Amino acid sequence: MIDFFGNQSFTSVQYLEDTTLTLPQAVSKFTSLAAQTGVFVGRVNDLNQCVTMQSSNQNSLFNTASIFKTWVLGGVARAVQNEQLASATSVVLDGTKNVAGSVITSAPNGTVFNVGDLTTMMMGNSDNTATDIMHSLAGRAVVDQIFTDFNMAQPTIMTPLLGISEQFHFIFNVSSTNRNAYLSGTESFQQNFLQTDLISRGRFTGGTLSDNALLNTATWKATPVDICNAFAALSRFPEKSTSLRLIDRALGAQTAQPFVRNQWN
Repeated sequence: MIDFFGNQSFTSVQYLEDTTLTLPQAVSKFTSLAAQTGVFVGRVNDLNQCVTMQSSNQNSLFNTASIFKTWVLGGVARAVQNEQLASATSVVLDGTKNVAGSVITSAPNGTVFNVGDLTTMMMGNSDNTATDIMHSLAGRAVVDQIFTDFNMAQPTIMTPLLGISEQFHFIFNVSSTNRNAYLSGTESFQQNFLQTDLISRGRFTGGTLSDNALLNTATWKATPVDICNAFAALSRFPEKSTSLRLIDRALGAQTAQPFVRNQWN
């Protein structure tokens, strides 16, 4: 079943002068490196609750990039728990829905995957096409509810959750007037804009970035505590359930950072 295998050399990512720092000292040094930084070191305890160990700006909103896929994973697990989906559910690759930043787009159109494999690729390879497929299969309503269920401080910041093609269209192809109206609009306004504009644009194939700052201001946002709470909530799915097995497999894919961890737990 293996179709790719490789290795590469590894050198430490830690500077020599930092090797003697305590954790509080390391956090302090990191926050001095730039004006807008956040550090969060936490632990999901035996009660499946997020516990802060060290932090700076832990309740500040930051753009999340692909970390938003953690909540999509929650939505998929919820759909599996509710028997709307199963890990073995087959999905036929439709090339018209491919998104840049994907491994699976090299597979021939019509290739059959299953939900478990796509969820693993979404988290293990941060595969964008797999993410949009899983977002669609779980359903936007299910995923949007996850932000509240997972104790996000401001869930409407993320809802309605835009898929990757939709988000890229929003950043690259929507006029600044419409973009600002969306960002300041009500939930109902955003839902209507999503239905009448973003969805109809289809697959993202390119566009023009008018302002680099949009990559920070016009994308998915969460606080460090929100992210920790999401991992805690994922661990609260019933023990030995198919939904938790799906989560464990997905988060156990390609987690290895040398000398840090070798599995998700």
